[in-house]
Amino acid sequence: MTDRNVPFHEVIHRICGHYVTQLSLNDPQDRDLVVRLRTVAERSMREMQIYPIERSRPNEVGNDVEAYVKRAIEQDVGFEIVNMGQSTGYPDIMIRVDGRRVVYIECKTFNPDSLNSSLRSFYLSPSKTFKVKYSGNHVAISFGMNRDGNSYTPFAYKIVDLHDLPCNLKSEWNSDNRRLYESQRVLASYS
Repeated sequence: MTDRNVPFHEVIHRICGHYVTQLSLNDPQDRDLVVRLRTVAERSMREMQIYPIERSRPNEVGNDVEAYVKRAIEQDVGFEIVNMGQSTGYPDIMIRVDGRRVVYIECKTFNPDSLNSSLRSFYLSPSKTFKVKYSGNHVAISFGMNRDGNSYTPFAYKIVDLHDLPCNLKSEWNSDNRRLYESQRVLASYS
């Protein structure tokens, strides 16, 4: 079973019944939010340039970006980070803006050489503990990263409105090691 090119706002509504509000640079409040998010991205970049991310595996760098973004968010008087309970899963961060507006933030990294590739770079999985509990804006703050050995520093950022992001669903059958290696299934082994 596959669903292809389903807009992100529809995916969120199907999963949890909440709405994704689209941002418009023609709206003064949205424009102000984007300016404040740019400041967050710029602060995050500066800190990452001073204290680079050290990782041996490039796909783990994105996990570390979240801490930099949170520290930058905490410097905005009108932004309040809301504890969503668990740390894994979409989204990375939820903030309340000026005590009212809800904004969900996903922290990402990108390699400029693969910006136009079809590699999967964004995903979310519904769960019993899905972290989206309110209607609001959904954005990604993504950093282009330079690599020097195991050291990563940003050279660019993108703030992306996820509202209309086309998403694909790919259902799959899966199992786990416990079931795969049950004794009645093992035909031969060696240790």
